[in-house]
Amino acid sequence: MLTTILQKQIDKTGDILFSKFMQAALYHPEYGYYMRTQPKIAPDADFITAPTIGNLFARSLSVQLKQVAEQNLLTDVLEYGAGTGQLAYDLLSANPWIKTYIIVEVSPYLRKTQETKLASLGPQLQHKIIWLQDMPSSFSGIVIANEIIDAFAVARFHWQAGTLYEQYVTNINNKLSYQLGAPSFELKKYIEKFNLTQYFNTIDNYCSEANLALGPWIKNISQKLTKGAILIIDYGFKQYEYYHPDRNEGTLIGHYKHQVQHEFLQNPGKIDITSHVDFTALASFAVENDLEISGYTNLASFLLNLGILKLTSTNGKSKQETNLLLAPHEMGELFKVIMLEKNLKETSLLGFSEHDKTHTL
Repeated sequence: MLTTILQKQIDKTGDILFSKFMQAALYHPEYGYYMRTQPKIAPDADFITAPTIGNLFARSLSVQLKQVAEQNLLTDVLEYGAGTGQLAYDLLSANPWIKTYIIVEVSPYLRKTQETKLASLGPQLQHKIIWLQDMPSSFSGIVIANEIIDAFAVARFHWQAGTLYEQYVTNINNKLSYQLGAPSFELKKYIEKFNLTQYFNTIDNYCSEANLALGPWIKNISQKLTKGAILIIDYGFKQYEYYHPDRNEGTLIGHYKHQVQHEFLQNPGKIDITSHVDFTALASFAVENDLEISGYTNLASFLLNLGILKLTSTNGKSKQETNLLLAPHEMGELFKVIMLEKNLKETSLLGFSEHDKTHTL
């Protein structure tokens, strides 16, 4: 159905930017991947996240959240896109200091999934939870964004023979197909802002992405955050790694039944589409919007600093969970953690006490 809707739109108004296609594929109100009523985050679904492996991730995270909360008298937590609700469940269970837990969720299906999971907390904790479509206009507390930015719709561009093109989606012979065209003003401005061509201007055929929604998202949070911290965990790279000449096909990837997908135009709405995070751009947007960078490192270092090994038991399941979180070929190196702050006391954060790589951004 979504294919038909997009084809009709293209036939009526012309080719659409890939970012518009991706936005529809993920968030169309009825047929978008995250809006459809189908399991997504589970061993027998399309992918897993750190909170769904077990509770070691949340227990370690609690150490950092508690430190920030106690030193700055914060009582509220806001989580963007709570997935299955597992992280909210574990954090509320382990942190009695949390007074209010806000979940910003745009997917009705995932909200119902979260409501079912969190119902088992009991009324004494359930009353702390509030679901919203967006961040409140004024918020003081800790913001958590775990694997959120990778699900933003991105612009896709090509660099050929010294010329920049943007990728569009067209309808040819009743089939969605790619088409290169003139880059949008927003894309050109983004590439010029970060001088991205310095990384690939000698490459004859280069393809990658630009997350044009990242800046506005950071700005929105900063404008509404009166005091607090923003903890972002996602897979990605520093900018010079992201746009390395050898990464000439970008980072865009699809997930379906734990299988990697590289064809995005077939069956839109049925596969997850993600791209890695450019943490250099994220840090730049943060500074521009009056946020301070209080730490940046990989997930393994962050969790080790927080004492995850002390929390790991000797049983096989616990060891397997620890390995998935820490191993370089699993989540340990590819996933990064960055904390931003606004109007907080200057503190040496536990999660970044060793191997802080902020200077590399």
